[in-house]
Amino acid sequence: MWNDKESSVDYLHFEEIAFVAKNILEDESLRSTSIGIFGSWGSGKSTVLELIKNELNQKDEVIIICFDAWLYQNYSDAKTSLLETIQRTLEKEVSKVESIAEDVKKLGKSIFKLKNLLPLLSIAFGTATSIATGGVLPPISPALGSIETIIDNLEEQSSDSEIVEDIRKSFSEILNKLKKNVIVIVDNLDRCLPPKALETLEAIRLFLFLPNTSFVIAADVDMIKESLESVFHADSKHRNDYLDKLIQFPIPVPKLGLAEIRSYLFMLFAESHKLPSEQRERLREKLKVTVAAYEVGELSPLKDILDCLDAEQQEKVRPTFQMCDSISVLLSKIPTVASNPRTIKRLLNSFEMRKLISKNQSINLEDEVIMKLVLLEKIVSSQQMVNFYHLMKTDYSAFEKDLKILEQGKESQISPEQTKAIENLFGRGKLEEVSDLIVEWAGVPPHLSASPNIKLSAYLYRKAMALQVQYQRLSDTSLEAIRILSNTNVMYSANAKEIISRIPTNEIDSVMDEVIKNINNSPSWTKMNDVNGLCGAILLAENQPTVKEKLIDFFTHIDKTKNNVWIKTLIKRLRGK
Repeated sequence: MWNDKESSVDYLHFEEIAFVAKNILEDESLRSTSIGIFGSWGSGKSTVLELIKNELNQKDEVIIICFDAWLYQNYSDAKTSLLETIQRTLEKEVSKVESIAEDVKKLGKSIFKLKNLLPLLSIAFGTATSIATGGVLPPISPALGSIETIIDNLEEQSSDSEIVEDIRKSFSEILNKLKKNVIVIVDNLDRCLPPKALETLEAIRLFLFLPNTSFVIAADVDMIKESLESVFHADSKHRNDYLDKLIQFPIPVPKLGLAEIRSYLFMLFAESHKLPSEQRERLREKLKVTVAAYEVGELSPLKDILDCLDAEQQEKVRPTFQMCDSISVLLSKIPTVASNPRTIKRLLNSFEMRKLISKNQSINLEDEVIMKLVLLEKIVSSQQMVNFYHLMKTDYSAFEKDLKILEQGKESQISPEQTKAIENLFGRGKLEEVSDLIVEWAGVPPHLSASPNIKLSAYLYRKAMALQVQYQRLSDTSLEAIRILSNTNVMYSANAKEIISRIPTNEIDSVMDEVIKNINNSPSWTKMNDVNGLCGAILLAENQPTVKEKLIDFFTHIDKTKNNVWIKTLIKRLRGK
């Protein structure tokens, strides 16, 4: 299986992005700049940062400071967390340079002042308010001393703006003496709550345009804009102005096309098959050429790609590469998967997990069949998959007949018989938007109707679903969303609405699936308020319309023993009737 960690080896052919960023950072006329590596969750931003670091690490005159914003998510002050990271890195850099060590200490003192000024003000203000209103005095920490001591300390403190100026001045003096360029690389802003993300960006602003200082910031632009709206209630113009002033060179991470997806699949499986490093590099270079050639021509035949490998390695990877070749076109068209390297990895992990279960349970299913069924799960909802396997189990002859109708493929448009077959196989949920994909999926070899052991796939599906959350490795935001929504029993939960706004787009479906599972396991169905997490699911459906149909479908096909009057009312509400 494959982890989500960023890679220092370029499987996505992002070298050009790293090359452009490196040249901007090394251009003396552009020094003291900021670069934004912009892309959605899972698009490959962290990998681009890793490639940039690799390029810059070869330069002696460069100090690279890496800051993972998410690691400081739970710190009270994300702003000073970045400042302290910069100060600690400089401390190591100048440990042997006595003349600069004092400047670094001075910088540290200024950061400490900034870090402690606001808490002191907060305490003093709270105390003063209590005294003025005749309220109970708040407890004073022994470490801070008496109220008189706190006030004395405040009087000795510089103002916020003065401290900031001291920080900028100390930092500039250090860099002038070091005669080195500092490049700060900031990652994982996407995972932070809006206030913490903006605190980090505000800290970056303190250092902007200082001599020999540059920033490379990986971020989801939409996330930053939503954070600005959430925290500062900024309108569209001010959100754009903020970004324009903060980021001088925005560089978008390109979406993966068909050739890139195919190439990525080949490289991931080359890694999985443990091809020797020299062979993998040869394959990577070959694929880089074929991806570029596709822009002006057709996909290179698989035979031509395999020719770059030794005969033994060709035989080892050929079956898997053939499978990748057959699914890559379909994969590039599935909205929840295409253009997202992380989602592709997770799909492949799901495939590998099914293979392990299949082997352990002696379920004799071909790899191609398992992969095809995993792809289907990305096209239709979980409830529609349940309908698919239910028909397979209860009326296999009808299942086989409808499947064969789909496997015939389509000409200019889907036939009425195929539309009916789709309804029979998957239910009456919202299928119009994915009907073309379903028919295309059915035509991808091998045809499932010809698989002698296809009935065993229903058992494999149930086993895999039981382990899904364990292996799926959803983002921390999505896992937190599942927890909050599954425990939300009021329709006006600000907590629930806030977490819903931060769920990565590619994980919304998975979050709803898990919340629905929890709903289905609820011990009581007499009243709406008795059902665990129902309010959370409704809020998710109403705030994320893409999964509303999934919830409607669940309640439409629910067990009749749970079919109370309120369920019909709920379905009407969700449908806007």
